[in-house]
Amino acid sequence: MNITAATITIYFVGIVNFQTAGTGREVFVPLGKTGVKHKSLDLVPHDASIVITGWSGAAANCRAVGGTLSGTSTCTIPVAAGTSVRLPPSTEKFTTTARFEQIPKLKTQLCSDVGSPRPDFPYALRMTIERGTLDACRHGDAWISNLTLTDATSNTIEIRIGSQSVSLDDRAVVRIFNTPRGAHMSEEQHFWWYYAMRQGGEGCTSLPAKPPADCPPVASTARAACPCPRIVLDWADERGRPHPAATGVGCSNTNYP
Repeated sequence: MNITAATITIYFVGIVNFQTAGTGREVFVPLGKTGVKHKSLDLVPHDASIVITGWSGAAANCRAVGGTLSGTSTCTIPVAAGTSVRLPPSTEKFTTTARFEQIPKLKTQLCSDVGSPRPDFPYALRMTIERGTLDACRHGDAWISNLTLTDATSNTIEIRIGSQSVSLDDRAVVRIFNTPRGAHMSEEQHFWWYYAMRQGGEGCTSLPAKPPADCPPVASTARAACPCPRIVLDWADERGRPHPAATGVGCSNTNYP
């Protein structure tokens, strides 16, 4: 068998926070359960899920990871509280693009009081990123991030979702969603999840600026977000319902600090 380099892309859509951790990033996806308030405002419940597209092993293995098969190579996996996603070890360097660095920063841009994640706040999913390239794009007014991973020694890349291993083919796409349940409400009812999940966030109320509409010139890093490719959002759930994808600035990803 010929061995060629494999590359996969992981997109993060909705309420997802990236915290600086060593030379990489720690990913926090808060558990968007009902009954949570911030500044006396009811926060919109959110549901987390993982959708894998272009996975040749989906038909045989989707059910084993708790997912529902669509077609022959797409697997939709509801995320239970406390799920971890682990990436394989690699010598690949970790880098971020200028676009990713312009994703809203909770502490340095929006609220200087906000601190570390509350130890008692439940999360839906966590991931440590120590390799690959983090970039960003926009969908409507929402900031969305994507991680590109390459393995030059294999034609697959293996990740772990909980206790299950998933061997992904070259050009597979993984989408991690944390998006609202039901109709869109105010931007605050989405974005304020970030303040509810962190120490010192009790008095924080700021919303981020909308991402710029245009891609930067090739030689410039001044502007930020290009439109996201359709693969990020172009799918329906196991009941055939279009996914309630993030489009408002309140459903943006964030950085910390």
